[in-house]
Amino acid sequence: MLVKTEDGTHDVPMINAMTGEYNVNAGNYIVPAGEEALYHVIQEQKKFNAETGKRLSKPIIQKYGKKEYESIVQRQLRLQGFQVVVLHEPVIEGKKSAATTKTSEVSALRDELAALKAELAAMRAKKPTPPRKPQPKVQPKTEEKKN
Repeated sequence: MLVKTEDGTHDVPMINAMTGEYNVNAGNYIVPAGEEALYHVIQEQKKFNAETGKRLSKPIIQKYGKKEYESIVQRQLRLQGFQVVVLHEPVIEGKKSAATTKTSEVSALRDELAALKAELAAMRAKKPTPPRKPQPKVQPKTEEKKN
């Protein structure tokens, strides 16, 4: 299994023989070209020999479609007792750019609001507001009873 390290890439076994932990994780996993739109997970139903403690199960890297994994597979694997470690989660570029666009729009609107508030304060400072005339109170009309 190829993983990223400080020295470049190295071929390492999936499980560390000394500790029993995975050598592959989301931080060092290299996604094969053309498979960026898929979920990549390590799945394993852990089993050990009761007498010796030796690991009997072997983890595998499985790839699933985004919709399939999110709607069915993720829940079913956990219900069946699999330990699941997500190595790669697909990111939709449209959502990423939409979020960036929204934040830029929000910051532009905030700048415009600040400019308008400053302009309004300047206008108020130049011209005093005339006193308001009191509004005459209107008596509510009462309907007469018809007999």
